[in-house]
Amino acid sequence: MGWVAHALSKKDMQAVALLPGASARPWLKPGTLAWAPEEGPLETFLADLFDKTSPEGVVWEVWPAFERQAPELVLDWSRRFRDHYRTVQGSWLTQRRFGPRFWHNALRNTLNWQRPVQLIPGNRPLVIAASGPSLNDGLDCLSKNRHLFELWALPSSFEALIQRGLLPDAGVATDGGFYAREHLHRLSGTKIPVLAALGSAPDPVLSERPCLFFSQGLVIEQALLKSLNSNVPEVPSQGTVAITALRWALEATTGPVFIAGLDLAFRDLRGHTSPHTVDRRLEGLHQRLQPLEGLWAERLYQQAPQIDNGIRSSPALVTYAGWLRTRAYFSRTVWRIAPSAVRWNTMTEVSWEGAQALWKKQPRGQAVTWSEMPEKGEGIRRKAAYEALASLKARVKASAPDDPWLIEAARTAVPDALAQDFRTLRRGRPANGARDALVQFLETLRDSLS
Repeated sequence: MGWVAHALSKKDMQAVALLPGASARPWLKPGTLAWAPEEGPLETFLADLFDKTSPEGVVWEVWPAFERQAPELVLDWSRRFRDHYRTVQGSWLTQRRFGPRFWHNALRNTLNWQRPVQLIPGNRPLVIAASGPSLNDGLDCLSKNRHLFELWALPSSFEALIQRGLLPDAGVATDGGFYAREHLHRLSGTKIPVLAALGSAPDPVLSERPCLFFSQGLVIEQALLKSLNSNVPEVPSQGTVAITALRWALEATTGPVFIAGLDLAFRDLRGHTSPHTVDRRLEGLHQRLQPLEGLWAERLYQQAPQIDNGIRSSPALVTYAGWLRTRAYFSRTVWRIAPSAVRWNTMTEVSWEGAQALWKKQPRGQAVTWSEMPEKGEGIRRKAAYEALASLKARVKASAPDDPWLIEAARTAVPDALAQDFRTLRRGRPANGARDALVQFLETLRDSLS
């Protein structure tokens, strides 16, 4: 290993070793970063490693002699690395593509937050409607037993529920892209409250209804909510909005929590419940020589090219499933209704009939309630935004280039500059590009308030 580390250092690369046991450490070159099973979960080590670099800077290599000696161990480590890498890579790509938008979204949502509310927990059963195709199978059951539970919904299931007369008691939104706004528009004309990440897509639909904005751990979200004196608990990004909704639900009720439509797989030609935004887009394109079924099939083969044990899925859904298998831990039982063939053991499976029986066993109980708080005027919100940006700028200027806080801020605000810094640091050279770019980005945000 010492020879390998030396050879890699000549190529501006750093060796990181996974060892079968801590007793192998003396064979390493002093200062080589390494992990052994006695030191904790591999996933924890990988999380710390990826926090200091980017996925594009990590390469997985297996020493052939070790693979011959311990093939099962190598296979296990390789699978665990692959699952963690997919999750981190997905987050990294999202941050590079949408990170700056999250900062702009958080600023706009702060300025438009007209009806803040606080959540008062209850003790009734709570069902979260995700948007997998299996949700359609249970709409009749949900309608028949609607009086027995609270119903929360994810944005892409709003339309299917509302068309069946199933008005959710709350919605949960975290997506920051423009497409998320189309889902939110399904709530127009209702008074349904929404729990939304401050960095999620801003829209007048959020401004006109009771809304509880929370932080998912973005530096800008934390600063803005602190400046507004908001004491809403932080719910770190969970990879998918469904898990964020579950985290909130477990805090919102002491009753049992269920989730339906969390398939993470396609059924026939569809990956979502129907009706859905995608339905309308494809229906507007079909014609005699391009039938609707052909458009659905074309979309299926483009988005879900992976088939595993007869289950068709997409790279994103595979990543979510891997995250649920390895990183999702809940404080108590979460019931997954009518699961698809994609399985994980962090939830307890139950049929629609079994869920109905559990709802009926529960006492009537107290519903979750939403208490409106005094509105902070536009001038107060704008002042809070200026103060938050000024505070962030001062801290950025005072931070060292390797400050973990600075790296975390740059990861979403100026991801390209941070990636360049990582490449420069791997060559052993000092790098300040991310810090300078972040100062400039904060000045741009401040100017947008004028």
